[in-house]
Amino acid sequence: MQAVRSLGLDKSSTLRECAEARNAYTVQRLRHDFHVGLRELAAQAGDADADALVARFELPVFTVSSMDYQKLKGLRPADGPPKVWHDAESCGVPRLARHVQRAALVRRKALSLRRCRGMESFTRGLVALLESKSALPAAVRSAARATFDEQSAKLSSELRAACTAAETAIKDDFETLIQPQLKAGAAAATREALGTATEWGRPNTQGGLHWATYKATIRRNGVFRINMNEELTAPILKAVSVQWEKAFLSGMQRTLGTLQKCAESAFEAFYPAFVSALAAAEVPQSAIASLGGMRPEGMLNALSGTLAELKEAANKQQRELSRGIEPVVTENMKPGYSRAYHESGTGSHRRRVDILERHVRSTAPQMFTDASGSIVEQLTKMHKDIGTQLDSQVVQASLSWLHTTCCVVWDELGEHTVAERRRLAPRARQVLVEAINAVRRLDPSAARHDLATIAGEGAEADGDDLVDVTDEALAIKRARQRAETIQLNDDHDENVAPTQSDFSAKVKAEVKRE
Repeated sequence: MQAVRSLGLDKSSTLRECAEARNAYTVQRLRHDFHVGLRELAAQAGDADADALVARFELPVFTVSSMDYQKLKGLRPADGPPKVWHDAESCGVPRLARHVQRAALVRRKALSLRRCRGMESFTRGLVALLESKSALPAAVRSAARATFDEQSAKLSSELRAACTAAETAIKDDFETLIQPQLKAGAAAATREALGTATEWGRPNTQGGLHWATYKATIRRNGVFRINMNEELTAPILKAVSVQWEKAFLSGMQRTLGTLQKCAESAFEAFYPAFVSALAAAEVPQSAIASLGGMRPEGMLNALSGTLAELKEAANKQQRELSRGIEPVVTENMKPGYSRAYHESGTGSHRRRVDILERHVRSTAPQMFTDASGSIVEQLTKMHKDIGTQLDSQVVQASLSWLHTTCCVVWDELGEHTVAERRRLAPRARQVLVEAINAVRRLDPSAARHDLATIAGEGAEADGDDLVDVTDEALAIKRARQRAETIQLNDDHDENVAPTQSDFSAKVKAEVKRE
């Protein structure tokens, strides 16, 4: 009846109707509270554009009835029939399972597609290298190599400028968004620390901790039923939470997106400029045609994967940075915890509280400065590491890929090398066909290539569709578990092989007779 009154339902409502109304209210309320929390975070961080923050996030909410679901699936046969829901789908568990599965599959597909595109790009360059028939005079080869060095130097300069600009933008975001908020959060934590510690020491009738709980908590370095260290650091995390998102999610995505566009423009301009320069250096058209396997999208796919992995690594480091504040506070609080804990005798609780509060008062300014300072130092190291990775994985890797792809023009090959390359070429083409088919299955929008031209006569595109085999694998696993399960029952069938329990019972009986 309470649910009927609270949800404004008719008195004749069934139990299922009450449950459906409760679930709908729960979903709506949780999403509303989530958005309210985002607005509070934005206000605490001094961000005026709270609507933009709320628009970027949506909280998926699932209401489930695990008990009825287990009964419907036969997992709780002794607990009677389900009370509210009469089909598994209505219990909500399958919807939650599909959501988790879909999220995992989306990530798995992205990683698989990235690797397959990388393999396609690599094998295209390999096939072009193995099938190269260029045999040029030494003077022409030298001119082609000099032309490549000149054009690649220009490309390297453009890529390094774009990477430097990206590193500078990331550094500026760290310095203008995060560092000021860390300092403000440290100041707020210093102001609020004594008040927080005072709340712990109040009589438990006034909202404080019981003396035994207080002692047990400081004995465990501030972590028992509450986490004193976490409560002390809360103002810092509140102050910087929105800025983390701006710098590491939206900000870094914007910065790396700009870098990717600059790199794409540079790559797309390189090939026609290189071909024109080769023609101007009087390199034969037959040799220039051997570059037909050089596709800029291959390098662009590799670049996109590199930047995506870099962003994921930076987000992981940000989470580690957030967790790094509390350990600094814990180390600073340990001496106070130790001194307070060793108080004993009459009135020891009040002395214990006083010792800890005096320790918080004297330690808080330097403690929170150290905590925020350690984060600043790690941020400085992080943006330098990002700059190093950009130079290595964008500039150096791109130049290496281009050199491998273009060296077919000036390479001097012996007869044995040519024969070995011809021998390996068919196997490389087969790998290329498989890579192209894998990309096509994972991304139906990908352009289809002339596989007959790549793999030779009789080659066909793989017509298999991408199939999620999770359910099939799960069914196989369940069947294997059933086959390996030992049946523990009292019924004995002479036609059935003895189980481990039968053997144990026989041994026990023989031992008893002896």
